[in-house]
Amino acid sequence: MQQASSILLGSLLLIIAVAVWQLFGPATSSIPLPSQILYEFHLKSSLIASEAMVTIVTASIGFLGALTTVAIFGVAIASIKSLRSIILPLSVFLQVTPKIAFAPIIYLIVEAALYSKAILSGVIAFFPLLIAIDTGLRRIEAPTSDLIKQLGFSKLQSIFLIILPSLMPWLLSALKLALIYAVLGAVTAEFVKPGAGLGNLVLEADAVLNRPLMFAAVLACSLLGLVIWGLASLIEIIVLRSMGLEYEQSGAGINA
Repeated sequence: MQQASSILLGSLLLIIAVAVWQLFGPATSSIPLPSQILYEFHLKSSLIASEAMVTIVTASIGFLGALTTVAIFGVAIASIKSLRSIILPLSVFLQVTPKIAFAPIIYLIVEAALYSKAILSGVIAFFPLLIAIDTGLRRIEAPTSDLIKQLGFSKLQSIFLIILPSLMPWLLSALKLALIYAVLGAVTAEFVKPGAGLGNLVLEADAVLNRPLMFAAVLACSLLGLVIWGLASLIEIIVLRSMGLEYEQSGAGINA
């Protein structure tokens, strides 16, 4: 109920802001009115949809790459706890370094535009996934270690039968965040190396001074993020409820 009220309040504030912008905003060539943006969005909907598909494909490849890498690191950390002190500092260094600085290096190594952009997208999505797994492992380490000893499970058995199910609340919450970061990374990569995608569409529209199309492309980025967030939240709720757990909006608190 509280979550629905928050969504309703946020939507209402957004509608009020757009209405004020439409009624009292200056109709200039630099800042179009919402009606102009929506008209251009409708007029160029097929172009925006095709560019959005490019961004979705890039973000999907980057996300899957990040997920695979984090899964390998997660198994390594769960199996050999001393690796945590090596992997986490490296991941923090990767996170605090501006991602835009990696772009020229990635583009030199990987010439294929799609995969180089996907790698940058994956780099941005990597950190929240790894931190979530590490946080979850620290939370469940004490209660599960005794259970694993009592059951006499091997390393692999304990990972897949006890640790992974126990990590699910943190993992699902991180997956939702990582999906948004993957889209952000894909759009950022399209800004750095134009060619196709919503980021490229923003640049092209700006180059020809088509401000309504530029704002429409930005709107498409926002809508894409909202749709992905909504679908990921729905999947999170379904999975957690199937496990007998209660979903909380914060993602940090999961009640049995």
